[in-house]
Amino acid sequence: MPISDEPFADTGPTRPAPRPSRRRAPLTTAMCALYVLLIIAVLVVMRLMGEQWWVATLLLFSPRWVWALPAIVLLPMAVLYHRRLAFPVALAAATVLFSVMGFRIPWRRALPAGTPHETLRVFTCNLHGRSAKPTLLEELVGESRPDVILLQDYTAAREPSIVRAEQWYSDRYDGTFIASRYPLHRMENMLPRDGSALAYASHGWPLGDAICYTLELPGGPIHLINLHLASPHQQLDAIEERKDGASDALDADSARRTFESLMIAARAQQIGGPFVIAGDFNTPDDSPLFGEAWHNFDDAFNTAGFGFGTTYSNHHTWLRIDHILCNPTWRCAACWVGPPIGSGHRPVVAVLEH
Repeated sequence: MPISDEPFADTGPTRPAPRPSRRRAPLTTAMCALYVLLIIAVLVVMRLMGEQWWVATLLLFSPRWVWALPAIVLLPMAVLYHRRLAFPVALAAATVLFSVMGFRIPWRRALPAGTPHETLRVFTCNLHGRSAKPTLLEELVGESRPDVILLQDYTAAREPSIVRAEQWYSDRYDGTFIASRYPLHRMENMLPRDGSALAYASHGWPLGDAICYTLELPGGPIHLINLHLASPHQQLDAIEERKDGASDALDADSARRTFESLMIAARAQQIGGPFVIAGDFNTPDDSPLFGEAWHNFDDAFNTAGFGFGTTYSNHHTWLRIDHILCNPTWRCAACWVGPPIGSGHRPVVAVLEH
């Protein structure tokens, strides 16, 4: 076979084609960095501007699980294409889980505690009028064995039969109801229908209720408030429907709940002594308003609850807006959220000791 006299063409060293991981690394870096910055921004806006700017308030009451969805995709991408980014993405996802969505671990229950002199089991639930199913309510009350039952948005048709059968002490005030195994005396409504409170009523919004009682426990009297604050649901629905003035209405609702919360908290501080406040606060525990008004009280679920503690679910929004608070006289030994009973709200039960 003849051999060609032409020299071989010198093509130079060949470069290997870039691997897919190298091509995808810049995109992965950009997406992960954007996600981390987004979660930081969401947390800062909610914690610093919630209840003061309608956009931040909307974030407080909007579905929070959506902020975890990007991590489901980004974390595997970071592991595959840029491993050093896996840690900040995982940290951002943990921030969503614990700081944004509010997952709680009752680590404080592991701390040593003295022998309690007295125990009080508290049960609270917003019944949404006739929405709650009496049979489910009866079963849950029987299982939780409370010493005190506090109901909001109450109608007589939803009174637990156990209250009548066992002859509990009870009282009804407007849309609130309380039943106690111990003698009780109504003191006052801490949101009186006069003075500055009427300025909010003049805008057509119903005033909230905060009925204070004295309970005669064997170890001495304590004070307890059955509370139902202003609801932002209509204003949030108006924003969703893009109605005129909806953002201003949401800001006004925040101002009203701020007024109500600060007034109740100040009055409770004046009264002093062992204090329990329970009911529908219509405010998440990570709201700046909640921290400002109730910093002198312990949140039972934050102390002794496990999980997200969702008490209200609607439009794919899962929030904890029903709370049981107590002043430092008490120690919370246990707290949990009950199953649905037909109302939009779930019951909250706490075991308090002092």
